[in-house]
Amino acid sequence: MAFDIVSILISIIGGVIITAPVLWIVGRMLVGATNAKFTDAIMIVVLGSVASAVVGLFLPGIVGSIAQLVVLLYLIKKYYECGWGRPSPSRSSRSWYS
Repeated sequence: MAFDIVSILISIIGGVIITAPVLWIVGRMLVGATNAKFTDAIMIVVLGSVASAVVGLFLPGIVGSIAQLVVLLYLIKKYYECGWGRPSPSRSSRSWYS
């Protein structure tokens, strides 16, 4: 896989148009409107696209796919300020898991 800046830009633009609104809506449902902002969703998609291209360049195959998934989950956790499978402390009283 060659490092092509045009394909990365197309991936970022397509991701922002398609993925960012979906990620924002799901984030608002899971962590609330205070933690899930649309700009956070855009940053997750942009950084996720760039990280996906870099990880895919160095780690091809199934290992690269798993690494890309881990990077994307880390970005979601960082920007939406949530935990790994548990609701955030601000949502503990109105949790969907109880």
